[in-house]
Amino acid sequence: MKIDHEYLKRLLHAFAEAPGPTTDINELEERGVPYDDPQFIFHMAILEDKGLVEQEDHDSGFGMRRGADGDVSWAAVPDLRQLGMSSWKDLKMSERGLL
Repeated sequence: MKIDHEYLKRLLHAFAEAPGPTTDINELEERGVPYDDPQFIFHMAILEDKGLVEQEDHDSGFGMRRGADGDVSWAAVPDLRQLGMSSWKDLKMSERGLL
């Protein structure tokens, strides 16, 4: 799968629009980013690899668990780290021609 930069923007926007410091997969879905889309898992893994998201309890991963049968379950609340929030703000400023 290729990185979809527009999808990453939508995902970061969904995190940034959370009413609190953390969000969950249901809130992200309400903001137009469904968690049952393969793009979601792929792009969340990218954000995690870059250190932009983490679990609320700071454990590794972003909350997705895949069972031996391939079934996916969610076990944590993802959090957009400060670095991720800074990246989101830089992206918005760049879109406005301010960077």
